[in-house]
Parts: sequence; C-alpha cells; structure tokens
Amino acid sequence: MLWNELLKIFETNKGETLSGGDLAKKLNVSRNAVWKAIETLRRDGYDIVSVKNKGYILAENSDILSEFKIRNSLIPQIEDIPLHIFKTIDSTNLYINRIAAEGAPEWSVCACEEQTHGSRRSLEPFLSPSGKGVYVSVLLRPDILSDKLKDFPETAAECTAKAVKKLTGIDTYISNGADLYYDGKQLCGILSDAMVECATSKVRHVALGIGVRVYDSSESEEISIFDITNKYCNRSELIAEILNYLYTALNS
Repeated sequence: MLWNELLKIFETNKGETLSGGDLAKKLNVSRNAVWKAIETLRRDGYDIVSVKNKGYILAENSDILSEFKIRNSLIPQIEDIPLHIFKTIDSTNLYINRIAAEGAPEWSVCACEEQTHGSRRSLEPFLSPSGKGVYVSVLLRPDILSDKLKDFPETAAECTAKAVKKLTGIDTYISNGADLYYDGKQLCGILSDAMVECATSKVRHVALGIGVRVYDSSESEEISIFDITNKYCNRSELIAEILNYLYTALNS
C-alpha cells in the first residue's frame, strides 16, 4: 500500500522536510496520491506537518506504533517474526493465546495502542490507555515441563529493565514477583499465561505479556517513564529492544 511505503520514508527521515514532488518521484505516483496517503496517515494519528512551499515533516516525537520502526530496530535473528499491531484489542495476551491455539509460530508478537481488558497477575485490571504505554505479548513454545514456567516472568522483567535502561537511562528493580519498580512505584507489569498438558505436564505454549507505563501513570502507586525523565521515549523502539533482549536471553 502507498501509505505504508510513504510511512517507511517518513520514519527513516523523521524530523526532516520532504517535498511532495520528491516523494511522488520516489514512489512513482502523482503528488495528489501522495497527499491522499498523507491524509490517511494523519487520520491514523501520525503527526505530519505541512510546511508551506517546502513539503512535509513527520514530527520527531511522533509515537504511533509502527511495524516498520519495530522491525528496523530488531536484531537480525528476529527481524522477520510475525507482528500483529492493533489500535485497540481486548488483551495482547488473550490474542496470543487465541492464535497459539490456531498454530501460530513461536515468536509471534502482538502489540497495541490500547487494551480494553488488560489484566495483572491478580486478574485485577491493568489500565492500558491509548498511546500511553507499551502493551506487548510474545508467543513462546519452549520444550519444557510446567515446573520451569516460573522462570519466564522474571526473565521478561530482567530484559525489560535492560531495554528501559538502554533507551532512557532509568535504573529499575524487580519486586512483587516479577514487576519493575522505580522509587517504590510500579513502572512495568508482567503477566505470563501457559497452556499445559495435564497428563504429561508438558508446556504447549507461553503467552508472555509486558506492560510498561511510558507516558501515563493513573494511580499514586504507579509511575511512568515520562514522570521520571520528562523526555520522549519511542514506544516502537522500546518494544524492539525488549524483544531483542528477550530473544538473546532465551537463546543463550
């Protein structure tokens, strides 16, 4: 699709002015087609600014989840994994469990702008407002028995802590089982679901869910990356770094 090719160009040149004529020539389409594609991206929430007599700019801090941005930041071993990105979904873990039952491959990933039924390990709601956090789940198919499942949430927490540190400089710590905290407040929650064969205790799949508060903390015992740094953090890059560290940890 034209808008997708156009988005790749904008993401690669974020913050730079791109003329409509140059874009049309590069994509081999009319300038009117470029304008229509840009309007589609704007309706999806991309902050593309028109500069009179110069062209268009994708704002440096535009932070809509981008498949191109995620893939472009992944290590080579997982750059072609299935990515399922939604504006709104009930729960990324629920989605992973559904596609796992349909035979989806390991390392299928679901991410979204908003969850309507996100949950914590206690099954209490995990508030997931649109555009405010990283809500991502990964499908794993480890060849293990159920007694090894307890290792996965802590591994996810450790990998998320490394990703947060790399992109923001924030030092977090693991508490309350396998959640990330900063200054006594929760920054990230981990939820791990599994399908296990009762007769053999063999694990069929794991849905590993990670929720990081990036721009919003709705309760007093929570905190977000922006609360700590007062700086922009690209959520697509954060998702990619979490996946990079997770893949490395589970395959080392």
